[in-house]
Amino acid sequence: MATRSEAMASSRHPDGIRPEQCVWCGLPLAESGTRLRGRTRCASCGAATTDPWPSERELEDAYAHYRPESGRFSGVGDHLLRRTRARLARRIDRLAPPGAVLDVGAGDGALLDALVGHGRRSLGLERDPRRPDMREADISELGAEWSAIVFWHALEHLPAAGEAVDHACGHVRRGGVLVIAIPNTASLQARAFGDRWFHLDLPRHLVHLSAETLLERLRSRGL
Repeated sequence: MATRSEAMASSRHPDGIRPEQCVWCGLPLAESGTRLRGRTRCASCGAATTDPWPSERELEDAYAHYRPESGRFSGVGDHLLRRTRARLARRIDRLAPPGAVLDVGAGDGALLDALVGHGRRSLGLERDPRRPDMREADISELGAEWSAIVFWHALEHLPAAGEAVDHACGHVRRGGVLVIAIPNTASLQARAFGDRWFHLDLPRHLVHLSAETLLERLRSRGL
């Protein structure tokens, strides 16, 4: 991930490392991008790329206390998180054909645990994995077919989000499902709060998408 991050951000300016390409569609940002607070919006696809682009050290610092041993939300919040993941696991099991599930950005493994309860094999991808059913890897390194691939509030954290979606589209088996949840930049909340929107979550969120921008790419890939 560090290598991809360094490749995306190769131009250093006084205010930090500036991304040269849109992290979503790959087109140059310098000529037609719209500079916003902490990000630059691509004139071609409408997605915004975090700008300045964080170094790997900055990302390590940003994630250092993101998921403490006591739980990300602690107490009632973590209990609610597990309940919502259990509902998601039931839905995936109902919709997806038999077979394994890939959870990109698996967090503490709540969805993986819930999928086991449905008899599903699963693998999680995560920074600094702490379980044997998780790996620290880019999705592009995985070549298997999956009955379901899940990006549950994970896509926005990836340094090559567009490529990750393309890879996933090519590795969901026939009849399988792709499950994606993102902070929607076209939502009423996002429009109301603008640059102060909580879900910008800089610098951890590297790409900022509307639901329609995401759907356009999925349609173009045959989903």
